Amino acid sequence: MNQDDLNQSEDIVVDEEAEHSPVDQLKKLRDRLKICESERGQYLDGWQRAKADLVNEKRLFDNDRKALLDHSLEFILGRFFILADHFESAISNRKVWESAPPNWRQGIEGIYKELDSIFKEYGVELITPAVGENFDPARDHSIGTVKSENEDQDGKIAQVIQKGYKRGDKMLRPTQVKVFNN
Repeated sequence: MNQDDLNQSEDIVVDEEAEHSPVDQLKKLRDRLKICESERGQYLDGWQRAKADLVNEKRLFDNDRKALLDHSLEFILGRFFILADHFESAISNRKVWESAPPNWRQGIEGIYKELDSIFKEYGVELITPAVGENFDPARDHSIGTVKSENEDQDGKIAQVIQKGYKRGDKMLRPTQVKVFNN
């Protein structure tokens, strides 16, 4: 219904002396009421669809935002894995480590513990398979093989080269291992 129709409907007055009978006027009013009710229903349906679309878009936006934040966090945490590798490398050389001044060692160990607490705060878990465990392609990345004389060792981890990390069910960095092979 356009603006002219609305203006005409406002001008309708039930008058017994008008040239149309009250029955005709009542019929016209009922017809216009039906048109208004139909339009009202269309507007209501459109509004409800728009409201549902908005709710869906907000949900999708929130999901996208969460995924972006998770991805960004995992990227940043991944940069710290290299630091953890360097700390472990420094600490694992026992001869050099023992010859370092005790205060220096305590400082390095304190920094390494702080890095580990950051990983724990964000749900990052260290993956350290043991030598002799079965190779798990979902967890491990084989970077080489080691010849084995024992058939029972075939397909088992011979050496852990680099530890892995995961967050929840998501693998952030697989362990790098060498696997026994006959």
